[in-house]
Amino acid sequence: GALLAWDARGGLFAPIGVGRGKTFVSLLIADRAFKRGESKRSLLIVPPNVLPQLIKTDVPAARRIFGLRVPIVGLAGRDAVGRKAAAESDKRGLYVTTYTLLSTRDAEDVLNTIAPDLVILDEAHRVKRRSAARTRRLLRLLERLQPSLAALSGTITSKSINDYHHLISHALGDGSPLPLEEALVGAWAELLDAAAG
Repeated sequence: GALLAWDARGGLFAPIGVGRGKTFVSLLIADRAFKRGESKRSLLIVPPNVLPQLIKTDVPAARRIFGLRVPIVGLAGRDAVGRKAAAESDKRGLYVTTYTLLSTRDAEDVLNTIAPDLVILDEAHRVKRRSAARTRRLLRLLERLQPSLAALSGTITSKSINDYHHLISHALGDGSPLPLEEALVGAWAELLDAAAG
């Protein structure tokens, strides 16, 4: 269902529960975009605790089961010099990093150098607070480069539509079930949020 939605919209906002295949969906979206020539460089951002299993288990399994062909370029675990070198390599494929990168001083330089045309957020609730520095860095990238966005999480919100408005709006554009205008979102939140009267 998530892949069909991606194909239909060219963007994805997917509240997919724990153990329901978010990682494989993320990899398959990047692979589809790569194979079809829709993406030269995509960026997958995952939580740090997910990265070892992704690299050691999930990518090899996806190559075996689904015929995953997209090349993987790892950014996580490198120092600033290594991240810069990887970003400047201009390789086609899927650049993989963790949300920790968004908190580093060189984050914007690295992201702008990669210039992804597709961004995939596994556990997108990690960037739900618009006021957080890493969320602001990501939003500047999305605004500047206008890449396609796939945002996946099993716990995208617990309180407010403001937790994900910025993500669903970019991912789905005018296909979003929420209004695109910030002023209207505030009014909707007053009625829909967990703390609504």
